[in-house]
Amino acid sequence: MARSLGSEHLVKGVALKSKAAVLLGVGGLIVVIGTFMNFLTVESGGVSQDFSAGDVDETGAYMIAGVLALIVAAVLNFSDKGHKPAAILGIIGIGFFGVFNAIRDLTSIGDFEEEFAGLATAKAGIGLYLLLVGSIVALVGAIMAVKGPDAASAPPAASPPAV
Repeated sequence: MARSLGSEHLVKGVALKSKAAVLLGVGGLIVVIGTFMNFLTVESGGVSQDFSAGDVDETGAYMIAGVLALIVAAVLNFSDKGHKPAAILGIIGIGFFGVFNAIRDLTSIGDFEEEFAGLATAKAGIGLYLLLVGSIVALVGAIMAVKGPDAASAPPAASPPAV
């Protein structure tokens, strides 16, 4: 249950200053989880093999994006100063390591199939889609943090007087 307290909201006992911190935290968590899930499925001769991001040497870039999103979320949540530089760093890091790499990986699956001249087929797994979605969610949170406090962090409007 959310309860308004000044300019902060209490959600399960944790003060959240803005929706940006929530988006960064959720997006970062999705990216970290997606790193360990099925990233790519390769099928050849009726045999199918699933690979995680770690199996195809992609863990580092995505873990940087996920952990960076979680760090920026913590800075936004627990720091009174310095959130804009952290958010700008988040935009650069999450944008490159998360969103750019996920789009690059999704578009390069066709290259894999061409390389093996029809002997093997490849499909993106749920983990790759989670990496893309989580990175985009975290990136939106970082952009919101740079733009400033959101309406949710503003003090509640005064209620009209009772008659």
